[in-house]
Amino acid sequence: MKRLEIKNRELIKERILEYFDTSDDLKLSYRLPCILMLIQDSKLSCDDVAQLHGTTPQTIARWIHAFNKTNGDI
Repeated sequence: MKRLEIKNRELIKERILEYFDTSDDLKLSYRLPCILMLIQDSKLSCDDVAQLHGTTPQTIARWIHAFNKTNGDI
């Protein structure tokens, strides 16, 4: 399949990330796939997931620590 080009990548990325910040449910829907990636693939690090999701490794680590404190309660 031909690789698609996304125009205005940075603007679109910024708008999507802003959208995820609009409510707690959306924030959670952004965090859960990141955490799930770490659970499913033990070879991935916070650095890897952060790079894929456009955030920092420290943010991913903070989410993991928060989940560990609540024993995974969502």
